[in-house]
Amino acid sequence: MRRLVTAMPFDSSKLVCLVTAIVLTMVVGFWCGSSHHKMKSEPEHPQSRASSLTERNSEAQKSERTISRLVEKAMTHTMDDRQIWHEVRFLSEEEVEAAISEVAANGGIRSDPFGDDSLLPAMLLYRWGELDPQAANKKAKILYPEKFQAPREAVFAAWIQQGGSAAAWEATKNESGMWDCTMTVSGEVADMIVASLASLNDEDAFRAIKSINDDNCEVADSLCRLRAKKAFYSGESRSEFLAAARSHPMPYIHETAVRFLFREWMSHDKEQAKAAAISMPLTDDERVYAIGEIPYDERPNPWLWPA
Repeated sequence: MRRLVTAMPFDSSKLVCLVTAIVLTMVVGFWCGSSHHKMKSEPEHPQSRASSLTERNSEAQKSERTISRLVEKAMTHTMDDRQIWHEVRFLSEEEVEAAISEVAANGGIRSDPFGDDSLLPAMLLYRWGELDPQAANKKAKILYPEKFQAPREAVFAAWIQQGGSAAAWEATKNESGMWDCTMTVSGEVADMIVASLASLNDEDAFRAIKSINDDNCEVADSLCRLRAKKAFYSGESRSEFLAAARSHPMPYIHETAVRFLFREWMSHDKEQAKAAAISMPLTDDERVYAIGEIPYDERPNPWLWPA
């Protein structure tokens, strides 16, 4: 089945800026101590119940004061983003939920992503996405029902970062709705998944997406589009890209890879691409897609096509 909706070309700088601003991974050492360390609980004896209850109440009050102070300083911009994230990254799930509720109560949750320059909601949802992405996504959909705004995007950044691409895709692939003519939640998440594979070669990247239930080929389509931007440069890279795409079980993806490859090639070296559309070893269907990227009045004579 062919992809029904094609997302706008993925802006890789958007994800980089999001992760840099929200997570500050390279600055504060994201993986170093980002999770809460739970202390082993001692058996509660009758004589210690009163003191234990007092301690728990004290800890709860301390947590509430910490959350209130964090929210106040973030919303009044008396803490910079680095300091805010340094505290958010250690919050428990309960503390994250409490902080989000307090931000909402103080008017800090806005449907317009450009209406508030505070990164706190996105940071909180990123942290929640580390702890329980399913719950974080459910809450983010309620808070930000329109488009795919930075706070909800942060949930998926955390989810995918931890190897949850397949689950993240299942949670969004059937979401309906469109904005700016071509943008969809599934298209945005597909692009985020593909961006997370940037360190892999073409063969490994196409192998990785096979574990995703991509019936409509939306993730594979995004992968073809992104990888073709560099694949056209040399004969070796073209061969590797097409071989990797042909490993996909859907013939549509083989043709899609050819289409995006020749689209990029035509924009950089039209004459070479036009000649290759005839000379390259392609299947009949693939060649139709290659030639389809050539302007109609410049297409080669069909009699010259390989038999």
